[in-house]
Amino acid sequence: KQKVDNLGIRTAYSGGSEPESHVLNKEALENDEEYIKLQDLMYQFSLWYEPLIKEEKEIIKLKHCGYGGFTWYRVMMELDNEGIEISEKKAKFIYYRFRKDINPHIGYFI
Repeated sequence: KQKVDNLGIRTAYSGGSEPESHVLNKEALENDEEYIKLQDLMYQFSLWYEPLIKEEKEIIKLKHCGYGGFTWYRVMMELDNEGIEISEKKAKFIYYRFRKDINPHIGYFI
């Protein structure tokens, strides 16, 4: 028996229903050790990140944007484009304070 997927391509029938396989995959994911660690990491990060004000969140987001993060020059340029008036010294203070505060909890992440 062959099954036609949403692109019209015939595929082999796996023998199980899609809702059943979805539930089985979801159960396997919920029991996955790496997934549990990632959820805990996201929870720890949100505890520190969510209470920040908009400007502080934007500084941290920009500093971690891209592969190695933006340079401070680029961070300041992006903040100016968004209309956020802040000195580079204050921006660095906010970023490094956040990093220092969160480091004992999820230091291996940042």
